[in-house]
Amino acid sequence: MRSQLTEVESRLPRRVDGVHAELKVLGGIFDTLVKEHRATLKLLRRLALTDDADLREELFPRVRQQLVVHEQAENAVLYPLLRSHAATHDLAKKNDGAARRIEVILGCLSGYSFDNPEWRSTAQTLLEIVEQHIDDEETGYFPKAQRALGAQITQELNERYQEYREQLNQGEQGEREVEPQPAPPSERP
Repeated sequence: MRSQLTEVESRLPRRVDGVHAELKVLGGIFDTLVKEHRATLKLLRRLALTDDADLREELFPRVRQQLVVHEQAENAVLYPLLRSHAATHDLAKKNDGAARRIEVILGCLSGYSFDNPEWRSTAQTLLEIVEQHIDDEETGYFPKAQRALGAQITQELNERYQEYREQLNQGEQGEREVEPQPAPPSERP
């Protein structure tokens, strides 16, 4: 009986409470990024599911700020290093495309009034893109990058990331506003 159970368990996806089991071994900057992903997703899910314009008005600036600061800090601290290593160069290139899509959707939402009928569907599109991006990072990019960089470098990157992020939050680096943009033709109703 025990061997049958072990066999069944071995065929199950490596997920525990919706989180990939491999995430538990991520350290340094990657552990920090995963925690930020969780906090942002929690807010973004609330935002994407509400029809309440007042709640959107309250949540959207926080979600936008978290996404923009996170991406700026990743692009300043982590991704340049990944671009410079042959083993992780492609990961950085893939990240660029997803980051651009997120930026475009944030721009669309920034241009809408909070009671716009397109708001919810556009926010749900943002949620889907962010969830896919996070899954790609946490199950593919981060484990591969951590193996390539090693524990010492990932810890040093974490310290630099935390410092840079703090500067962004305090406004010392200047805040890059996401410009309102029309929806891309492929995403217009």
